[in-house]
Amino acid sequence: MSIPLLWGGSFFLFMSAIGLNGMGFQLRYLAPMIPALCILAAATLLRCRRWVLVLGIALAFYSMHEGMVQGAVSGSVGPEYPQTLLRFLRVNFDWTPPTWLLSIW
Repeated sequence: MSIPLLWGGSFFLFMSAIGLNGMGFQLRYLAPMIPALCILAAATLLRCRRWVLVLGIALAFYSMHEGMVQGAVSGSVGPEYPQTLLRFLRVNFDWTPPTWLLSIW
């Protein structure tokens, strides 16, 4: 598991560093990271108990729902940050993200 973790983690850190430096990127640059994430997800699911699988399925459906909402709501997709997540954090937890985090999107 250390090889897929290093593989996926190195791409994640590299793309995060690019985003923090103000340079944009395209999602196609994340493609080499996807097989490592699939291997990690499959290995994790094989070791999970039943309640964790139910939680994982619920989170997967929530993620699909959020993806569809982000795609359907005008102005939520583009170079800006994810609107609904930040609204949720601001309203429920009174948390505003730091400016360096917003520069990633």
